[in-house]
Amino acid sequence: MGVSRRSILKAFALAGLATLAGGIAWKFRHRLAPFSDSEEKILSRYIDLFIPADESPGALDLKVDASIINKARSNPKYAWLMRQGCAWLEQEAQSAFRVGFLELSEDRQIVLIERLVAQKRGSTGLKFFQTLREDLLGEFYARPESWISLGFNGPPQPLGFIDQALPVRPGGRL
Repeated sequence: MGVSRRSILKAFALAGLATLAGGIAWKFRHRLAPFSDSEEKILSRYIDLFIPADESPGALDLKVDASIINKARSNPKYAWLMRQGCAWLEQEAQSAFRVGFLELSEDRQIVLIERLVAQKRGSTGLKFFQTLREDLLGEFYARPESWISLGFNGPPQPLGFIDQALPVRPGGRL
């Protein structure tokens, strides 16, 4: 029972398939591991601190947190960044205050977010802050319910320029 050419080819084929399967699993690792309850709660709390409710609805009232979490579920790179940000907040809370981020008072949570903003340029923490800020503001102000706080009742031309295809009227007036 020596080593045959057939057994060597089988071993190479199996090794190739295992490598391929491992590569596919690595590529889709963020999709395979959904956000944990803890990560979703940290992200929702962060979002609530960023755009809280006052006279007008806050980000949670308009379900902006659900939009961000859904975006993370469908985009592995975005999910990775959101996980890193949540992990940073949790780790800093444990290091500085010996409790988790969600157990901290609002004042201490804000202190940690301020530390996040002060991270070095190019750091993952600062990238998390900047990316999430941009997405939160875009999602929040895209919703008509948020316009109340701005005193904005809607687009001045909700139908756009409806006569743009018509020729100019005599006298230069439209």
